[in-house]
Amino acid sequence: IEAAISDYFNKHQLGNNTKLAIACSAGIDSMVLLYTCLKLNIKPYVLHLDHNWREDSYQATQFLENFCKEHKLYFISEKLVLPSLYEKSARDARYEFFTRSCQGLSIENILLAHNLDDQAETVLFRLFRGTNSKGLAGIPETRMIDGLTIHRPLLKVSRDQLSNYAAENKINYIHDPSNSDINYA
Repeated sequence: IEAAISDYFNKHQLGNNTKLAIACSAGIDSMVLLYTCLKLNIKPYVLHLDHNWREDSYQATQFLENFCKEHKLYFISEKLVLPSLYEKSARDARYEFFTRSCQGLSIENILLAHNLDDQAETVLFRLFRGTNSKGLAGIPETRMIDGLTIHRPLLKVSRDQLSNYAAENKINYIHDPSNSDINYA
């Protein structure tokens, strides 16, 4: 995983002097990405949006706040208040939060922890729903939104690899049971 992320950073010229943010949910994917960045001597700004969908969602915020204090990382968190639990409105709110936060800090690059399994799920979902050839391409490795480059360095890493790496390196994270909820696409 370290080699994959290091290769990604080299490919996209994201060196130690690049000001980076990381979208961090406190889940296994984003904590592995954050941990690996620190291991590679990269200290990103940590952005966390509490969707406020569960009564215990504040635990992820507290966990990340403590992690960032311990590692001397800049931490920004907001609590989302949505009238409904729609995935699309939550996704739109997340990207708006990322963009606004990064613009406020003059950050042009953000890391998201989508992995190979997310990629497969996206392609299958689009295929079953009906899509064109562009939709079958899946999640792009990079994407621009309002001057912010979104990077996904884990797209070639499987969830099993992430789990193994987290176990081997004793990486703590918060398990979100809503990730297993089949009510959401």
